[in-house]
Amino acid sequence: MTTKLAVVIIALVAGGVSLPLAQQTRTQKRLAAELAEQMRLAREEGIPTTVEEFMATIPKVKPEENAGPIYASIAYKDARTLRDAGNLAPHLIWTPNEKLKTQARTILTNSAKVMERADAAVKLPKYVFERDYSLGMALLMPELTIMKDLTKSFALRGALAAAEGDHAAALADAKNALTVARHLHEEPILIGYLVSNACEAIALNNLCNLSMKYRDVPSYRMALADAIDEFSAPSARNIHRFKFIEIMTTIEYSKTKEGRAKIGLSEDDEPAVGVQALSKRQSPEEGIVKVVKALRAKWAAFETPFAERNPKQSQAERLLFEGLISFPHAAMLIDGLGSAQAYDPERAVARNLGYKAILRALQSPVPPTKLDTSDLRSPFDNKPVKYKFEKGRMVVEVSLGNAYADRGPIRISIGPPLEPHAPDKG
Repeated sequence: MTTKLAVVIIALVAGGVSLPLAQQTRTQKRLAAELAEQMRLAREEGIPTTVEEFMATIPKVKPEENAGPIYASIAYKDARTLRDAGNLAPHLIWTPNEKLKTQARTILTNSAKVMERADAAVKLPKYVFERDYSLGMALLMPELTIMKDLTKSFALRGALAAAEGDHAAALADAKNALTVARHLHEEPILIGYLVSNACEAIALNNLCNLSMKYRDVPSYRMALADAIDEFSAPSARNIHRFKFIEIMTTIEYSKTKEGRAKIGLSEDDEPAVGVQALSKRQSPEEGIVKVVKALRAKWAAFETPFAERNPKQSQAERLLFEGLISFPHAAMLIDGLGSAQAYDPERAVARNLGYKAILRALQSPVPPTKLDTSDLRSPFDNKPVKYKFEKGRMVVEVSLGNAYADRGPIRISIGPPLEPHAPDKG
């Protein structure tokens, strides 16, 4: 149980009271009217409150332009060979020996049929994946893992091409890896966007390593510069627009044994006794009103500057958990998964600044020991990007300010791997 949920429990213990039956009936009618009004306001403010409203936010694309069905045609069992690509690409770039080349060829040969489909997918400009979004938190998305592995596989195929002197093919696959990430940018839910960030980091790191290793091939740096320039910060509301449905469906699932099984809760997963007791001191009607109010408050906070947004989000999260106390299994799951937390688009901006610093360092004939980054400043605290060259690697750090003090800065490290290659177990 987190501190946030514990604080909510203390507050409810202090304020919980029982009401006479007649007053309970009047209260239920008032809460029903209040819920209807809160839902009306949520829709008015642009929050998708139903699956139909959410689906209406997903752009329509022409079938002949949509890469989604091609990715969908790759079965998870067929894509398992992709996982062998792991972290081999940077090792192959910096140590292009026959042993690593043989490993790469074996992986790519075993994955040939899957990569054929991937080659077809990256030729298409759009990406929409058909899913049953009514499942909410129970929605499984194995395709996200497959697409991350495809990003690594394109990087590996390009690294092998570069090692064999075919820089045109290497550059093409470096761009293909970026295309997979950019396709994922069109994901309408937060987890999809987070995976797209991970894929983009893999693709950009790959381009950085190619640029640093093969300084006599300027096309790698040019492609890296283009990728950095094409970056656009995501809309906080856009990447969180599924959250309302996700939270509300989780509440519904949590009410029955069968529903709880769908969202990954076993019969042994029971809320703390104190939480279950408190759920009886706040009616479901009162709880759901608080939940909707909290989700509206979070939605409004997305449109404010970061300095104002953080405390507003914290207040909204507290109200959310006050409401979720009425649904103890949902509260336990949402609290445990951190599903109430928001992603700040400024993090993506900060990471892009880090790559700008790397690109600047790559413009020098040799890696510089110092770099002027006074114009590259964190959107969180205005501190300049830090750069250093150590152990043959270019390292940049971008501060995330006090809000992320527990996580430290964004760190990008480019250059020869410090450890020998070992198969990626993830």
